[in-house]
Amino acid sequence: MFPILLAAQSPQGINYQAVAYDANGFELSNQEISIRLGILLETAAAESSYTEAHQITTNDFGLFSLVISEGNSTDDFSALNWGNGAFLKVELDANLDGEYTLMGVSSFNSVPYALYAESSGTPGPEGPEGIQGIQGEQGIQGEDADPIDYELLTDILVNDSTLIETLLYQIDSLKNTLDAVSQYFGCKDHDACNYDATATMSDNSCAYVQEGYYCSGECIDTDGDEVCDLDEIDGCTDPTACNYVIGATNEDGTCMYQEQYYNCQGECNNDDDGDGTCDEFEQGCTDETADNYNPQALSSTNCIYMGCTDNTSGNYNPMANQDDDSCIPAVACPYSEYVEYDSTAASFNTNLCQTFAVYGCMDLLALNYNPEANVNEGCEHIYGCMNGMADNYSAEVTIDDGTCIVNGCTDVSAGNYNEYANTDDASCLMGGCVFELAENYNPEAGINDGTCIVYGCDLEAYPNYNLWATIDDNSCDMTSTDVYGCTDSTGFNYNALATINNGDCIMLHIGELIHGGMVFYVDITGQHGLVAALEDLGSYEWGCYGTTMIGADGTLIGTGLQNTLDIVAGCADSNTAAFNALNATTEGYTDWYLPSMHRLVEMYNSIGNGGGQGNIGSFSNNYYWSSSETNSIRAWSVTFNSGASNANTYKSNPFRVRIIRAF
Repeated sequence: MFPILLAAQSPQGINYQAVAYDANGFELSNQEISIRLGILLETAAAESSYTEAHQITTNDFGLFSLVISEGNSTDDFSALNWGNGAFLKVELDANLDGEYTLMGVSSFNSVPYALYAESSGTPGPEGPEGIQGIQGEQGIQGEDADPIDYELLTDILVNDSTLIETLLYQIDSLKNTLDAVSQYFGCKDHDACNYDATATMSDNSCAYVQEGYYCSGECIDTDGDEVCDLDEIDGCTDPTACNYVIGATNEDGTCMYQEQYYNCQGECNNDDDGDGTCDEFEQGCTDETADNYNPQALSSTNCIYMGCTDNTSGNYNPMANQDDDSCIPAVACPYSEYVEYDSTAASFNTNLCQTFAVYGCMDLLALNYNPEANVNEGCEHIYGCMNGMADNYSAEVTIDDGTCIVNGCTDVSAGNYNEYANTDDASCLMGGCVFELAENYNPEAGINDGTCIVYGCDLEAYPNYNLWATIDDNSCDMTSTDVYGCTDSTGFNYNALATINNGDCIMLHIGELIHGGMVFYVDITGQHGLVAALEDLGSYEWGCYGTTMIGADGTLIGTGLQNTLDIVAGCADSNTAAFNALNATTEGYTDWYLPSMHRLVEMYNSIGNGGGQGNIGSFSNNYYWSSSETNSIRAWSVTFNSGASNANTYKSNPFRVRIIRAF
């Protein structure tokens, strides 16, 4: 708290001005505060003889003004005896929470004239309606009181030296205060050019630097090239570079140079034969005995000599620097009945004959695979498509010949784009909002792209909650009589209390698109059943060939989920049909699984080619995996070409996968 002015006024009161600061020394600008003042008589350690409080608002500089004697107080200001000196105690409540902080105790220095005169011991004339003064010595003049006795007042001024000295001291104190105050104003912003560290009050004189310049007026030149940063031009400054920028002053590191032997256009500087190869690169092997002899080479380099590089072989060639797989054993068994037999050996030794040879096909996928064979020969294969997602997939094929055809929508902008398709089947559908009650319903859209806009209350706690609302329109109302729901009495979720149809009627018929997929089974309640995903998850192996999955042999309806869980629990391979089914997220749902064999057949007969509405599930005419295991190397599959199930398909086959979930 810094006091600026302290002076008496008439009637009784003392003008008081000060600047309020916070704990960090910053002015409390434009803030409502409470000031509590106490007047201590005779000594600074005395108890307050008078206390008052003021609630005021500071200005832009934290300055406030008040009159001592006009605050809220229960004490009598006029009863104070100023004759033996007085002190002012100042307390601040910056938060208006009743907690005051002592800001200091200071002497009044002199007793203001008007107050001193009252307590000087000289009685004045008493007005007819005046109020009795201090100790009955001086009354305060009322409205009808007699005029002031100026002759008496002059006599006091002339003869009372103490009062005269007091007034002179008061004037000097005021002058000193004004001189001191002028030293506290200045710019307090550290970022300003004229920041004044000694200033305690801002006077709005701050001056700031112009962008790109220092406070001195000189421009900023970071790299010291005598070009102002504002005038710098970025670019390649090397005249020898291909992308030299004329006028560039600031190197930006983008210079590009021609490669050796080439110009900036990438053409050879020297190409005498015009073959596109620079003369400097016309190099090769000039040794006619080498395997890479080049008669056009100008200089010899990197000659290649093919042969056997194994020095333990019977035909090792010390000149060879690249092996041509021609190495023959130095010694072998001479009899063809043994595995160790090799007719190309440089020499023979009967001691090497150890294992009788069993000739046969050692390829596991071959038609004539022989698990007893130890010498591979004569494998028979069926060539064709082995991709389980392809429309021409065949489970009998043992070698893929690259002829797979995956039909589907190949237009990436379509709503049903199929990233696996390599042949467009004209099935592309335009994406859009297919919900008829939505603001942006598109009757031309063939598939929902999740862009539907439905305004309404989206908080379930309110009676007018709209299940299908995608954007809350602030319409939620506890007193609303609107009830959104299914108003169709034939719907399974018909709501007799609903007054507004929200398009949520669930009829639950085969082929309905609901709960993240297409309904292919409904139970007797008509409200629960199974849905199949709208598209294939992909093509995967059944997995864990040669290992029996305990508990995964269920084929009946209702065993699919448990089969899937048992497969994943017993097989650590993440590339299996069951693992990817159990970990799939489709249409926002995460509880998908692999169907059992009988569920897969039912799917074919309801929404596949065997259904009354045709193949509305968009299944491929290929094999699909079930979750039902046959044994350690085989599992059940169903072909959606005919609906036939097969218990003997190898687990290693990459068949298609269509996941399901219950609702």
